[in-house]
Amino acid sequence: MAYCSARNILTSLLLIAGVALVGCDDGVLDANDPDQPTVEVSASFSVNPSSPQMGDQVTLDGTSSTVSGAPGLSYAWTLTSPSGSSSTLQDAESSVTTFTADTEGSYDISLVVSAGGATDRTTRGFDVVALDVVELSGTITENTTLTATTLYRVVGNVRVSSGTLTIEPGTVIEFEEGTLLRFDNGTVIVADGTAAEPILFTGTQQTPGWWQGIWLEDTQNPNNMMDHVTIEYGGSETMHSSAAPANLLLGRNLGRESSLALTNSTLRHSGGWGLLLFSGSDLLSAGNNTYTQNATAPAGVFSDNLHYLDSSSTFTGNLNGNDFVTVSGNSVTADVTWPALDVPFDMAFQTDVHSNLAIAAGAQFAFRFEAGLVFREGSVIRAQGTADAPIVFTGMEQTPGWWQGIWLEDTSNPNNVMDHVVVEYGGRSAFHSSTQPANLTFGRNLGRISSLAITNSTFRHSSGTGVYVYAGSSLAGSQDNTFTQNETSPIELSASEIHQLDGGSSFTGNAEGNDFVSVAGNTAAGTVSWQALDVPYRMDNRTSVEADLTIAPGATFAFALDASLVFRAGSVIRAQGTAANPIVFTGAESTKGWWQGIWLEDTSNPNNTMANVVIAYGGRSAFHGSVEPANLALGRSLGRESSLNLTDSTLRDSADHGLFVHSGSNINGDVCNGDGNTFNANDGPNCVHP
Repeated sequence: MAYCSARNILTSLLLIAGVALVGCDDGVLDANDPDQPTVEVSASFSVNPSSPQMGDQVTLDGTSSTVSGAPGLSYAWTLTSPSGSSSTLQDAESSVTTFTADTEGSYDISLVVSAGGATDRTTRGFDVVALDVVELSGTITENTTLTATTLYRVVGNVRVSSGTLTIEPGTVIEFEEGTLLRFDNGTVIVADGTAAEPILFTGTQQTPGWWQGIWLEDTQNPNNMMDHVTIEYGGSETMHSSAAPANLLLGRNLGRESSLALTNSTLRHSGGWGLLLFSGSDLLSAGNNTYTQNATAPAGVFSDNLHYLDSSSTFTGNLNGNDFVTVSGNSVTADVTWPALDVPFDMAFQTDVHSNLAIAAGAQFAFRFEAGLVFREGSVIRAQGTADAPIVFTGMEQTPGWWQGIWLEDTSNPNNVMDHVVVEYGGRSAFHSSTQPANLTFGRNLGRISSLAITNSTFRHSSGTGVYVYAGSSLAGSQDNTFTQNETSPIELSASEIHQLDGGSSFTGNAEGNDFVSVAGNTAAGTVSWQALDVPYRMDNRTSVEADLTIAPGATFAFALDASLVFRAGSVIRAQGTAANPIVFTGAESTKGWWQGIWLEDTSNPNNTMANVVIAYGGRSAFHGSVEPANLALGRSLGRESSLNLTDSTLRDSADHGLFVHSGSNINGDVCNGDGNTFNANDGPNCVHP
């Protein structure tokens, strides 16, 4: 305000004269104001590593400094380094900064923190001494310890052929170009660093792929461990013809497996993989590792040891967008859980599962060209994602038919489940000559059947059908799924299984003209209900019903050429639509005589009912020599009578009869001229009954 500005000018004049005014708030802390909080600051910082060696990157962390009475601190660092040093602070005004101890001598650090006019200062100094350099090469044949007081330089390949190699915290081992460190014959590595004094394996030049790496070729000793270890700039070339370049390689072919506990460690700047875990080898424990800045990928594993990787580790920040863990397909025979990482699994070739496999919520699998995932006899799949963390099976490229898909070949375990799962871009080819290309396939011929409950899941972008269920296999449950953008159809299954489909799922948005559920005709049994879907059922061949069948209002059935629906002895039909949601039986094409029609061959159950039903484009041929072609036929000769109550329904566009009732069968008496029924555009008699 103008008043306050004038007051400030007056204040300045009076201050010159030794007089002070109070009462105008100009936003400045007034130490004489009893209501103003007292500002107190305290400077403090840590040094990591606590005893730096020459060549170390030193981290200065001032976040332990404190302030009260003010909103925040400002930081001012000062570094005094010895003569000849070119060390500089990365950021002299940040709470955390770094520098490199590049010269032998004394280093002094000062930190000043300030807030609200209050300041505090603290200092610390330390001496950096050049380490003695010891060159390593050749074979180690006895227990050996490497210490932090020496800089080790590997000038030729080092092989540990017997005993234990112990590496103390803070030890640095440099590798000349193309060299490696190898363990075999059950030898042991104990590299037990700490957060303050990590162990470093590095190159004499900081160039990715400078040296080969560390190879545990043939040692499954349970004492093998690396904790708080950094391995960098390896992966120059493969350490064995069966492997690939990596900073750290475990195992090889011919049964030479290795084991290692790897925790709190960093594998970076490899010319290939950070970690390569050969089939049969294992991580005794793994956690809080970082795999980053590697050229090929953070890690490479096989299907049988994928489960050793952990979700607490970080796999991001690798070169050229290669943020994925490469998985070479083989057989999984142990009961395991595949974890969710912060990157996808890159699935190469085919993985066969023979065991109980659980998949963690949020796990992502990107399959290479023609790769697949197969569940064999006795296996179990438990893929339970969440709405926020679905499990995703996709193609490495987002092209329909890029990969083969998932096949439950022969597993009917009641625990098989997919919940909140996405399967997409599969259907490259059929898994077997008796199946069809699909994102997800159940079963095959020769009695190899499978079952699975799928809920809250999505099947899309298949070059075939979204889901294919072979006859005899079953959906153990289906609810709230989405089948969309598939080339052939959303789902293909047998008539014996369509009662598992639910009205809460969506089947629309597939390739033009293919929004229908493809139903292979076989026999429906039991007490079942066929639900109304948001697309028609496409009925192929003949469907025989030996069930107590209820059909929901609004359900639509489009029959293929020559197809039919037949109710056998002991069956019941309860097809009760409504005026707003009639039940429709029609031809896949709107051509008279396209399909055969509906035949109640031998069912006289008093509950047989059709109400608000439309039957159209049937009458292609007679079901039996004793009946006439019709949209709807009841009974036949040899005493196979049927009965039905037909009301408020329409029978039209038959190539022959609308309704034909064989002698001895029963239907409501006013069916032809009343009871709300309509017959039109039929080429033969509309309604014939005894």
